[in-house]
Amino acid sequence: NSNKKTIMLYNPSRLKETVWLPVFWSQAKTYYEKHGQKADEWYWYPCYADVWAHDIDRVKQIILHAKPDVFGISLYVWNSHTAFTVAKWVKQTFPNCLIVSGGPQQDFKHDNTWFDRHPYIDCSLPGDNYGELCVKELLDNFSHDIDYEKITDIRYPVSTIDLAQPEKKQRKLVVSKKKLVKKEFDYNWCSYYTQKEYILDYVNYIENHIPNYQLSAIVESTRGCPYGCTYCDWGGGINSRVIKKEPSEIYADLDFLTDIASLRYLYFADANFGIFGDRDVDLVKFVAKCKKDKERVFKVGYGGFAKTANRLPYILQIMQC
Repeated sequence: NSNKKTIMLYNPSRLKETVWLPVFWSQAKTYYEKHGQKADEWYWYPCYADVWAHDIDRVKQIILHAKPDVFGISLYVWNSHTAFTVAKWVKQTFPNCLIVSGGPQQDFKHDNTWFDRHPYIDCSLPGDNYGELCVKELLDNFSHDIDYEKITDIRYPVSTIDLAQPEKKQRKLVVSKKKLVKKEFDYNWCSYYTQKEYILDYVNYIENHIPNYQLSAIVESTRGCPYGCTYCDWGGGINSRVIKKEPSEIYADLDFLTDIASLRYLYFADANFGIFGDRDVDLVKFVAKCKKDKERVFKVGYGGFAKTANRLPYILQIMQC
């Protein structure tokens, strides 16, 4: 891989023993291999650093080995401090590395000093946008003077000078004019199964380094939420179009995930699971069958259920599975 550029995505684990399979890494890589223009030019460094959230020195060793050209951080309330610390160090160590942030723990919607407070971040994507498309466009247009207007919905800084205080420069936040059209987004792919060789390598790495680990996996069957509840703590995508995967793609991922003997928790991250009635019930029945036939021991969790009375019978069936 010495002749390739390297992308590294960093999403440190929330708890020391709870290790999540790299969902965004597998999604972005799958999407790029399907739609990217320069797939042969990029090496996707495995997410080994994610499991060392409580050992920054180990994280730095892994990054030094990776020598990333693009470094992405997913920001959540439980990992933002660690992610910021590491990203700042990456920019100091690899000044030409492009650092992009995403996730819900970003406040640039309410504070345009985001890039002044985090000068090591080159660009940022709102948490309610599609990271796979952002990564695809960044990699296809990668350069040291990248044109951010080619990147959908990205936020990027432009240096400005206050005439009253010319010595004081600011980084004004600018929004790309290129906008996402969700109905045109290709959502029909299975990421875990497509990347199964790399996922199993990741599981093997965990087994060799993290004692008493609890392996967990996130599965999406839909994306978005039709409601705009002001109290919602969802990471993003509320009051938006709901897109869904074809069941065959989800089954392929579920079948692969339930083959992993060490899996202990499977989490459906849909905001309104059950909204598509029999389709959603059948997904859980499939998981239950895999669990029984393969004699697996894992729990199943849900991000949120459908919120209308006519979906209650389907939610009851889901809970009974």
